[in-house]
Amino acid sequence: MTEKIKSRSHGINMIFPLILLCVFVLCAVTLILFAAGVYRLSASQESENYSTRTSLSYLTEKIRQGNGEAVVDSFGDGDAIVLFEEDGGQVFQTWLYVHDGTLRELFIAEGTGAGPESGTEVMELDAMDVEARGDNLLYVRCEKAGLRTAEGFISLR
Repeated sequence: MTEKIKSRSHGINMIFPLILLCVFVLCAVTLILFAAGVYRLSASQESENYSTRTSLSYLTEKIRQGNGEAVVDSFGDGDAIVLFEEDGGQVFQTWLYVHDGTLRELFIAEGTGAGPESGTEVMELDAMDVEARGDNLLYVRCEKAGLRTAEGFISLR
């Protein structure tokens, strides 16, 4: 009778570690799949945030490079920032605006006509709202895909 009990416990001793190994592998695979999903979501959000934050930084830098003279106007698909500079007695304008889902920059001589599609594409951006607040302050709001926004105040010199 003792021999029968030993042979049964031997089978259970072999199956239990296999079941434990299968449970461990299942947990490891589940954890890896979950982590991959979280990483994919995080990378996607970071890419969207990059577009909006970088566009706001780009606009700030362009305004600071100029002589501090800027006007808010409408052009393309919404608001535009117009910067002025003089070179050799001629006045030039730099238009910063959104058209067809991209932030664009257009550098032209004052009085020259150009359409919104003429500007150089800078980066993807769905909308830009600009408001003049006082004499030396612009409020700028950049939007990407209706979900991500970056906003800030830009001081004119």
